[in-house]
Order: sequence, then structure tokens, then C-alpha cells
Amino acid sequence: MISAYPDSRGTCVRVDLHAIAHNVRAIRRELGEQVQLMAVVKANAYGHGLIPVAQTALQNGASCLAVAMPEEGRRLREAGVQAPILVLGNVTAAGAEISVREGLIQTVFDPAGVRCLQNACARQNQPVQVHLKLDTGMGRLGFRAQDESSLRAAAALAQLPNLEAEGVFTHFSVSDTPGEEEYTAAQLALFLSAVEKLEAMTGRRFPLRHCANSGAVLSWRDKGAALDLVRPGLLTYGVYPDSERGGLSLTPVMALKS
Repeated sequence: MISAYPDSRGTCVRVDLHAIAHNVRAIRRELGEQVQLMAVVKANAYGHGLIPVAQTALQNGASCLAVAMPEEGRRLREAGVQAPILVLGNVTAAGAEISVREGLIQTVFDPAGVRCLQNACARQNQPVQVHLKLDTGMGRLGFRAQDESSLRAAAALAQLPNLEAEGVFTHFSVSDTPGEEEYTAAQLALFLSAVEKLEAMTGRRFPLRHCANSGAVLSWRDKGAALDLVRPGLLTYGVYPDSERGGLSLTPVMALKS
């Protein structure tokens, strides 16, 4: 249950998969039965080993995974992982081909990325699941949740052929920062309002609504932020994003030896 990653100098990173298992179970216990746990394993599982961490998380309460790029999802599929995998990053032409072929779920937030997906779907003659990304205050990626025209564009994309819009999500920017509770509350309220508008525009309900990163899992899971799915990153690896523990007792998973 230990993965070791030595380098040319003999320095070795040892990752305790028992600790990963413990942390995932601890998070899982704090969630309602209807709330899914998506383990974030982007960037080689934050340097802890993509495949062993993903497999351990799925064996201990996670039902799905999140990666940054389609190539990471392809590696997981090649390792035999069949669970749902959400690609958090933007989609390129090459990435769209991978996402469609490997049955990944692709984040969408702009027309160019959607065109890449539609082209890949047409070439491979199969649809792709997508999650719409809304920007509620992070200021990075997503349809602007406060902008009616941006929401109309999102609604239009959600109804295009071959795109199965399964989910909608946002990212909290300061949910792990003491004193910023008002900002996080505003993000949550804006997200819920935008989702309601999107559902009215499309005439459908999105089965998966999610916004809770590690900070929100700790401090906002009982304040309406758990929704249908949570996306803990740092918590999975035994790292608290701030001094708040939120009732969770986690175990560090990495040690350096030389």
C-alpha cells in the first residue's frame, strides 16, 4: 500500500495509500448519502501518483474523478479505471478527440471548445458528456454567472446535438480564507440563481450541480454548498487549506527520504 518515487539522487517520495484511503473515508462520512465525492487527481494526483491514488480513492468512497487534461483521463482508462472522469481544463482539438474516444466528461465554457467537441463527436459518431463551467467570482474560466447574455450562450451550448449536458459547476475562490465568508456566500447564491435560470432556459434539470472544493467541504458543506457532488483536492492528501478542521481528522500521506 506504499508507492515510492525515487529520483536519480536516491531521494525517494513515499506515499502512504492507507492515509489516502483514511482521508477519503473521513470525507465520505461527512457527506449526505445523495452527495457524490469526486476525488481531484490532476497533476499526477498533486504529485502523489495518478493511478494508485485514483484507484485507492475509488475503493474507499469516491465515485468519480477529476483531472486537468484529457491525457490524464486516458492514462486512467488505460489502467482500467472505468469510473466517470471530469476534465476540468479547456478543450482543444486534440483533447476533444481523446475525451470523446475515452468516454471522459469535458468541461465547456466557450464556443471554440464546443466546436472542437462537436467535430470530434461527428468524426467518432458518438456523443460526449459535458459540464458547464460558471464563473461566479474566481475570475478565471467560465460563463459569467451574473451576465444574462452569457447564460443564454451557455444554455444554447447545452442543447447542441451530441453534447449531453450532465452537470454545471463553479469554483469558490476564497472558501478557505477566514474572514471571506461573505464573498463565498455571495458566490454560492449567484451560482444557485444562475443554475435556476439555466434550467428555465433549457427546460431541464442538471443532475449534477457542484461547487465545493476543499475549503467549502470543511466550512460550507452544512450551509448549502454540498449540492450533488463535492470536489476535495488538498483534503484527500491530508492537507488542510487553512487552520479550520471542520470536524475532519486527516492523515498526511507523503514523506521524503534520502
